[in-house]
Amino acid sequence: MMITPTGITISFGGARGRSDDSRPVVAQIFGFARGAEDEPVSHEMVVPAGETVEQKLDEGLYNVQLTLPSGRILQRNVKIGPESNEVFHFFEDFVPNAGFSLQESVGRSDEEVLVEAAAASGNTSLADYQRRMRWVEDATRTWQRGGPVPPKRPGVRYRVNPDLEANLPAPPDTPTVRLLIGLAPDPAAEAPDGSDGAFIGFEKFHGDSGLWRIPFAGPEPPTRQTRRWARVELPDGRVELASLPLPWCRADDDEFEPAELLVDPARGEGAATTVAVHDRRLGGLLAYLDRGQAGAAGPLLQELESDPLIRDTILEKTKNPLAACAAAYVGLAVYPPNEREEWDVWLGNCMTIFPDIPDAAIVHARRLVLRPTSEGDNARAADALRQACAAGVPYFSTGVLLLREMLVLLSPDHPDLAARAVEADRLAGRIDPSQAFTVLRYAPPRKVS
Repeated sequence: MMITPTGITISFGGARGRSDDSRPVVAQIFGFARGAEDEPVSHEMVVPAGETVEQKLDEGLYNVQLTLPSGRILQRNVKIGPESNEVFHFFEDFVPNAGFSLQESVGRSDEEVLVEAAAASGNTSLADYQRRMRWVEDATRTWQRGGPVPPKRPGVRYRVNPDLEANLPAPPDTPTVRLLIGLAPDPAAEAPDGSDGAFIGFEKFHGDSGLWRIPFAGPEPPTRQTRRWARVELPDGRVELASLPLPWCRADDDEFEPAELLVDPARGEGAATTVAVHDRRLGGLLAYLDRGQAGAAGPLLQELESDPLIRDTILEKTKNPLAACAAAYVGLAVYPPNEREEWDVWLGNCMTIFPDIPDAAIVHARRLVLRPTSEGDNARAADALRQACAAGVPYFSTGVLLLREMLVLLSPDHPDLAARAVEADRLAGRIDPSQAFTVLRYAPPRKVS
């Protein structure tokens, strides 16, 4: 954007560092010309990507807004005076995540969840973009036919782009989600093909963001053969694999909950896909994991352990082993190693009863490493880590990080763990550690020339 005493030149360069954004944007200029404060000035025009559009303006203070194809609005205040000679460039910078947690948001209306997520990532609804584009196109057609361009309100002057193409730009493509069963992702390979997966329809969309619900897999404990993954393909070709915490049995009524997925391609940090489950009793505990702050959940875990219903669900493990692992991750993060000795028994039992849940073996190994009672505990921890690696990718992000840490720690005494540590390091590079449940990220597939 270049400012001169006689007007303003606006250009949009697309996303910083990218050259594939060919969509036009809508530019709006609002303000008051000096000496005419009673008459507002408003101009609206289309700015093709990579091109410039000029607008004559009197001296004064103005606000320039660009409505992007994603629905985001970029804006700057500019002052036009006799000595103005500044140059600005508009780019679509990606906004860092503002602390949105899907786990904290479950239970509210779909619209509320999507609006809050969009606000956190700066990705607002496409409706505003399309509405403005449509108005400018209609005004352009009227202008081309020689008819007057009616202002939106008295005293407002509009200038339209007479070279606007007849067709509006197509809305950005939406993500697609497919359900894959029995998948064993390889962190060193490219994203697995999802053509055999069942297509999952979305519940609701807002702008570019969508919400999905995937029902429970059944009352049987998860196994490697029945484990569920959501394969999410984003509009730019990236692929994400979301580990689905299924089956998830609620603590208070033994009902099974679906996994909830939110996909926001504009999310600036971490994965575009987030996962949550709607569990009134354990949702708070999971919310701490969803923010990567397990260490702050001590009081909540103490309260849950004092509830007989929760204690039965977590410590007996059989109803919801994934919830038991979640509680163990939090407990191991907040309790001193010499406390909670009752955990020694049930962590080991959880690993034995559910050999196909890698997190069960990880928390058992973690307990042995933190609180050794004999010289053989490190060897037993190494065996647990071998079982965890054989069971596959951990359900929880914190499990991936703990697995890598302990493999590196024990590999000097157990050389066979070194190769597994390399694999765990590759896996850790694909996850979003701020989330409770594991989401693996893959670059767009390579184009074959």
